[in-house]
Amino acid sequence: MDKLRITPWAGYAATVAVWERRWALPFTIFVLSAGIYCATSAQRLLRPSPNNHYVHLAHAWLQGTLDIGGDPPGTNDWACFDSVERGPCPPGHYAFSGPDSERYRWYVSFPPLPAVLLLPVVAMFGLGTWDALFWALFAGLAPAFLFIVLRFLRESKRSARSERDDLLVTTLFAVGSVYYFVAAQGTVWFAAHVVAVPFICLYLLYSFGARRPAAAGLALGLAFLCRPATLLLAGFFVLQASVEARGESGGRPDRSRPRLAGTLAMFALPLVAIIAVAMWHNAARFGDPFEFGHRFLQIRWRSRIETWGLFSAHYLPRNLTVFFLSVPWLIESSPFIRITRHGLALWFTTPHLLWSLWPRTL
Repeated sequence: MDKLRITPWAGYAATVAVWERRWALPFTIFVLSAGIYCATSAQRLLRPSPNNHYVHLAHAWLQGTLDIGGDPPGTNDWACFDSVERGPCPPGHYAFSGPDSERYRWYVSFPPLPAVLLLPVVAMFGLGTWDALFWALFAGLAPAFLFIVLRFLRESKRSARSERDDLLVTTLFAVGSVYYFVAAQGTVWFAAHVVAVPFICLYLLYSFGARRPAAAGLALGLAFLCRPATLLLAGFFVLQASVEARGESGGRPDRSRPRLAGTLAMFALPLVAIIAVAMWHNAARFGDPFEFGHRFLQIRWRSRIETWGLFSAHYLPRNLTVFFLSVPWLIESSPFIRITRHGLALWFTTPHLLWSLWPRTL
């Protein structure tokens, strides 16, 4: 006897088949990318990473504190705050005892969204959480989301690329760009990039045509909670919203301005709410809503931060030198090459970007 088959509506099977295919390809990209990142990380996945700041931040929250509750496990980019003088701790010190241990408090200065994602895992495994494994798996989301963005551009006639072209671009990003290096690292700074990129992709997806203002603002706000510099991307939505409002109102300013104002308000609402949460978090720790804690980093170049800040043209010469000119050095012993800790030139890590010098007309 045939099994009873229930069809909710005509064409249901075809609808499910299309839906499954639309998600099968992004899911496959996620699985393959995450698998490659895990394979590259190899044995480093099976232990806590050496700079597992976000694990310590999540653990501190679970203990009901904003500081990590003691001396840090290392000396790499921990913020030390003098709770009496309301300023940096004495330079060169990475451990305090007695009354000083209460006065000088250690914090994670990096924006906290990665720690939020780790909360349920840290609740189960504590400070022994294998954070590199978590980030390697999470890193598979960015290539999958990038493909979804590229597919949307193609289907909305904003791009003349084929599906094969989109897959090629996705592959070049996943394993042919510096993102590959970032995804396989699994430590604090790189984890923030790994978390930010999927939200940037979602932000772009919702920003084209200003079609989902609130979702775009939420996605950008979450990216901001990973890397504050992503806030500069807000200009893209403003541009898209301006073009859309002008087009829908026939170019008449008296009609486009109210429409634009409403769209921007919907975009700004979740973004401002998230920024407000970040400011509260900063104020609760350091008494300053605009201070993430980078000024209190216990690092040897703290004097540079105190002199020029974190975002200054002073750093351009050094950064541009690395950006364009840094290449591996040849040495006489194995492995016969050495890479500076400052990184490699972008054209060296991602040589296919040189194709942009000879753009193809579509």
